Amino acid sequence: MDAYPPPNLSYTATWMAANDRLREHVLHRLGEGAPLPTDTFEDCAVVDWASTGWTAGRNVERPRSVTRRLR
Repeated sequence: MDAYPPPNLSYTATWMAANDRLREHVLHRLGEGAPLPTDTFEDCAVVDWASTGWTAGRNVERPRSVTRRLR
């Protein structure tokens, strides 16, 4: 089995690339302009965010937090 993430990419970058549909969905919804709570976004992730901690099962929150840091 191939290593995940590939050694040359961070886990976040690899996860975001695998979940391009989720990323596009989140960006589209955020582009509508109104503040939105996380539960209004569809979880269309192909690969779940792997965590045994507080971020487990929170696929929609990951691209939102990454997008917030990029602004």
